[in-house]
Amino acid sequence: MSHIEVYQFPFDGENQSKTVSFYLPENWDCANKTIPLLVMHDGHNLFFKSQSAFGETWKVKETLDELYQTTNQQLFVIGIAAPSIARFDEYSPFPLSCDPRYLSFQPDHLPGGKGNDYLKWIRLVILPFFLSKYPIDSKRIYMAGSSMGGFISLYAGYKYPNVFSKIG
Repeated sequence: MSHIEVYQFPFDGENQSKTVSFYLPENWDCANKTIPLLVMHDGHNLFFKSQSAFGETWKVKETLDELYQTTNQQLFVIGIAAPSIARFDEYSPFPLSCDPRYLSFQPDHLPGGKGNDYLKWIRLVILPFFLSKYPIDSKRIYMAGSSMGGFISLYAGYKYPNVFSKIG
C-alpha cells in the first residue's frame, strides 16, 4: 500500500524549517529497480485536505495509486510546502521590478529574488537525503508546479538540466 512520510528540514537559517511530504508508491521496496522522482512545489496542497490552501488536495496520491493499479508504473513524489506570501520570494529567482501601485504586496518589499537559494537548498539538502534513502533513478528526477511553482520549475530546468530531466 502506498503511503506518505512527512519530514521537517532546516531552511534559510537555524530558526526556519520546511515541511516536506514524501509519497512512496505501493510495493516500492519489492522491486529490484530504481524509481523516478517528481519534486513538486506547494506541497501543502498535494496530499492532506487539512493543510491545503483551498480545502481540497491536488489528488496526487489518488492519481498515482490509480496509475500503479492500471499500469504498474511507480513514481516517488517530494512535496515541499510553501510559506504563505513568501512563496513569491522563493519561487522567483529575480526580484520583481514593476510599479508597486499595481501590486497587492507591501510597497516596501517587492517579492522575488530568493529562487536561487531555494533551488540550491533542494539540490544540496533535499535531493541528497532522499537519494541516499530510497531507490531513486537519479537520471529521472522531474520537477513540477502550478503558477509560481511552475515558474520556478521552468527556471530549474533551464539552470540545472543535468539534475531535472523533465519539467511540468
